[in-house]
Amino acid sequence: MPSLIVRILLKAACLLLAACLLTPLAPAQYYMVSTIAGNGQAQFNDAGGPALNARFISPRFVASDAAGNIYVSDDFLNQIYLVNASSGVVTVVAGTGRQGFSGDGGRATAALLDTPNGIALDAAGNLYIADNGNHRIRKVTPDGTISTVVGNGRTGVSGDGGPAIVAQVGGPYGLAVDTAGNLYCSQPGNHVVRQIRADGTINTFAGITGMAGFSGDGGPAAMARLFTPQGLKVDSAGNLYITDNQNHRIRKVTAGTITTVAGNGTLRFAGDGGAATLASLSGPSDIAIDAANNLYIADLLVGRVRQVNAAGTISTVAGGGGSLQNGAATGASLPAVTGLTVDNTGRLVLAVNFARQVRRVAQGGITTIAGVLPAAGAGDNVPATLAPLLSPFGVAVDAAGNVLVSDQVDHRIRKIAPSGTITTFGGNGFYGVTGDGGPATVAQIGTPRGLTLDAAGNLHLVSGALSGARRIAASGTLTTVAGTGTAGYSGDGQIASTAQLNIPLGIATDPDGNVFIADTNNHRIRRVDAVGRLITTYAGTGTAGSTGDGGPALQAQLFSPRQLAFDARRNLYIAETGTGRIRRISPGGVITTLAGTGVAGFGGDGGPAASAQITITGLAVDAAGNIFLAGAARIRRIDGATGIISTIGGTGTPGFSGDGGLASNATFDNITNLAMDADGSLYVTDERNSRVRKLTPAQIVPEGVANAGTLRAGPVAPGMLVSIFGFNLGPATPVGLQLTSAGRVATSLAGTQVLFDGLAAPLVYVSAGQVNAIVPYGVAGAPTTKLQVVYQNRATNTITVPVVAASPGLFAITNEDTSVNSASSPAAQGSVLVIYGTGEGQTIPGGVDGAVSTSVFPKPVLPVTVTVGGQPAEILYAGAAPDFVSGVLQLNVRLPQGVTGTLPLVLRIGEATTPAGINVTVR
Repeated sequence: MPSLIVRILLKAACLLLAACLLTPLAPAQYYMVSTIAGNGQAQFNDAGGPALNARFISPRFVASDAAGNIYVSDDFLNQIYLVNASSGVVTVVAGTGRQGFSGDGGRATAALLDTPNGIALDAAGNLYIADNGNHRIRKVTPDGTISTVVGNGRTGVSGDGGPAIVAQVGGPYGLAVDTAGNLYCSQPGNHVVRQIRADGTINTFAGITGMAGFSGDGGPAAMARLFTPQGLKVDSAGNLYITDNQNHRIRKVTAGTITTVAGNGTLRFAGDGGAATLASLSGPSDIAIDAANNLYIADLLVGRVRQVNAAGTISTVAGGGGSLQNGAATGASLPAVTGLTVDNTGRLVLAVNFARQVRRVAQGGITTIAGVLPAAGAGDNVPATLAPLLSPFGVAVDAAGNVLVSDQVDHRIRKIAPSGTITTFGGNGFYGVTGDGGPATVAQIGTPRGLTLDAAGNLHLVSGALSGARRIAASGTLTTVAGTGTAGYSGDGQIASTAQLNIPLGIATDPDGNVFIADTNNHRIRRVDAVGRLITTYAGTGTAGSTGDGGPALQAQLFSPRQLAFDARRNLYIAETGTGRIRRISPGGVITTLAGTGVAGFGGDGGPAASAQITITGLAVDAAGNIFLAGAARIRRIDGATGIISTIGGTGTPGFSGDGGLASNATFDNITNLAMDADGSLYVTDERNSRVRKLTPAQIVPEGVANAGTLRAGPVAPGMLVSIFGFNLGPATPVGLQLTSAGRVATSLAGTQVLFDGLAAPLVYVSAGQVNAIVPYGVAGAPTTKLQVVYQNRATNTITVPVVAASPGLFAITNEDTSVNSASSPAAQGSVLVIYGTGEGQTIPGGVDGAVSTSVFPKPVLPVTVTVGGQPAEILYAGAAPDFVSGVLQLNVRLPQGVTGTLPLVLRIGEATTPAGINVTVR
């Protein structure tokens, strides 16, 4: 008899295997996602109280109304605030604090905004908001109602000559309104300024779409080239002033003709006391004009406000000092003035972004009118998932498993220990560049961004405040590696600390300790020698582009390089954000394109990475040479052996979801950096979600555990046959079930075991990508079970699967003559069908794991019914299938009279039913 049992069981195993192979296997690499730091709530403003207690995070632009009230946009908190001129109280005028788009036609305070930037008021008191992330301009009327007046929500530049409401206005930034009611909007990413006329039509007013550069002075503004235009203002004569940020100039449009009125195009601080057109500016961000036609410039990168008087002479009127207190305006520290306005009495009002304050300049003095400076404490020594992160940017993992994160808005480096506790590793929360030679925790580390660790455990970082690089030694001491504190390009062949860099965003070290810096706005890679600390240019000509493949990296063009990474062979990988490419420089200095077509986007999964469209901000390489890249809301992987690209994380839709599940089903929002640890886990800075998240390689995932009868993922029931999909679960050559000496189905097969809450499951089939097992009856009564596969004494990840009383699925339906029921082999009316399935749950007598039903045939505890075509079928037998392993259910049912054709069959056990789509054919 045993030989018969073996034959029957093998037949059953083959039946199960054939059913499972009807469904394609999941991808070869799974990742589970979880949050390891950040509570997703950066901070909330104390709106409704004194403005001096307001907790702004990123005050971006300011505007003033006729009564002297000050409006402030906070692009991090997604709100617009009003500082009342008489009471000094701050209130919210638009936005709930959550990011999104909603509310048109209702109260502005109940609407969702996405990264609001420029704000402007017209003569009627309407407030216009550049809703940057929503690609719209919103209007708030004096009664507090919000609506969209410009933009259809899609990025780009389109619609000229037509209604502004249906035009594409991608990433609106600066706004201005003239006395005729015309609205002006800058689109920095497209290098244009648009005009929305009072009649609601739109046209391109200045700049050529997509053509960054400098040209056109003395000619039509619409034919000129701009480079990242930002702030806008209109004077009393109707002239439009443009902060041409990356050209380091202020441009003026008069009657359609464009000229330069300040800045010589050289990025540095120089020229005070002379002609404004001969002076140097450093990334001007906004402008303001007073009643006497004095022009004020937010000279962003040097922390000053400069004035151009009616005679054209430039001078500094605020900033350049070191004080954060009220006092002389020229003695003040002004870290990142991003917005300017002149109030109703002619006083200058500044949004000081990195100080999180709004300040006012009058009669040579400066005072704070809203906002508080960063707090000394940063929520240390608490679980990292409870701590607020403001804007996590860079990430690195040390040999001990500590995760280091740069918070560019909080101006700190945070450390998450393996225990999950967060502390401050560097920075005191204040913007600036101080502390060399002392403990990093009391130093100013302004806007820390990219991070990397060298072989000795020293942390290297790039800093926006320094426009350079610093190092925190393993001992905790901080030193400057490169950069003078002023953005620019200089110093090759000299000591790196005397060189200029321009907003570097990425950094990496090679095994010898040489430091490589992504000099982003200089479109170069710089190298700092480990021994002499001399700096040289390693790649890039300084001209934005993407050329030179196959030749020396020094002769190639790069476009906004960002994160850098080395592989084990000393190849340097570059995330070239400007074109959506990954470039690679060999140890011999030859550059090639590894991934990306040069058109940023998403496409090409399943094919060669070189033919794919990619958007890239983050980059990492693992020990096996696999390359990981991230951009916006996706994480992708390039197989190091085949060059094939695939998505491993993110759906592509911005949001926050998916923790505890499959990373490819999760949502992310603005991924900025990646890091890899020694175990192959990937760390992600999910910037707009204010979190650091971890992608852990998983051999099995909840979505890969299916009822073997339905092949659908879901809960399991005691005794249910399941198919588990994954990788490295068993031998490369499939192996079928075996019996023990006691006559039971073995729980160990070809080195594989499956454990449910530690209970070994009987195994029907094992292979590298699929295991068929029987859920132990011992899981009954628990809400969940923890599942793990062990192969050759190496355990997979553990996943949690829900447990239910029953979860029926069917393998086969046979006719009375033993043929399989089908359209070509129908059953006769009133005949008996024999149905094989699983998932009935507990039995009477109780099921025995792995037992073969030869003399005792347990029956389901729960009631069983079958309907065919909606009519009840008579159940002649419902219990264990003779000569099959426990868990295989057999049903003998008589077809109801009067039903013919192809009809749905539904098996119900307790409250659970088989899924739709199971049919029988009756003649």
